[in-house]
Amino acid sequence: MTRGPAARHLAGVLAAPLLWFAHFFAIYIVNALGCARGLWQARWAGLPLSSWLIVAVSVLVLLLMGWLWRRTRRALRARGAADFLGWLAGALAALSALAVVWETWPALWVPACGPAL
Repeated sequence: MTRGPAARHLAGVLAAPLLWFAHFFAIYIVNALGCARGLWQARWAGLPLSSWLIVAVSVLVLLLMGWLWRRTRRALRARGAADFLGWLAGALAALSALAVVWETWPALWVPACGPAL
């Protein structure tokens, strides 16, 4: 079964929110493994490696969001698709990028496993 242009447009418009969801899930997995199993607790530059891992994944997700948005915008323009879809893809990418930054910020300031007792 081949995907038509409408399915490709929808995938492009929804790419950023799906990446945000995957990022949100990844933060929980990294913190859960870090706290429950003691993984990534070594410190570097004052932060545990789990925080640096979250920051690195966040940067990669933000770059991927930007690249996918540009690709979607070009594809929509090339096919003469409605401007609304391009605007929607951009707005969802911006909101998703803001959500990624909002989720990443606490990894730099709040200990994932709570205060050490």
